[in-house]
Amino acid sequence: MDSTYVSALAVGVLVMLALYISLSQIFDTDDRSVKKSLALFCAAAGLLTTLWLRQHPDALEDYTVKIVAAGIAVVLALLALAKRTIEKK
Repeated sequence: MDSTYVSALAVGVLVMLALYISLSQIFDTDDRSVKKSLALFCAAAGLLTTLWLRQHPDALEDYTVKIVAAGIAVVLALLALAKRTIEKK
């Protein structure tokens, strides 16, 4: 597989998951049709992101670097939070 395709797909999946997690908190309901519509919307957004990034590989490189840097920052923040929580006990 082409590395551009894999990178674009990974970013698209991350966009889909981020949207679904954030919007599912807003639409906190037990209605199945709302959950299905939300999942469909998030999947479409992820797919469109993937397709757009495949057409614009220069933007893909920029976004991939930013996502990796943000991911490392989140992991370090979670480690610091875990260490702080353990020290309080």
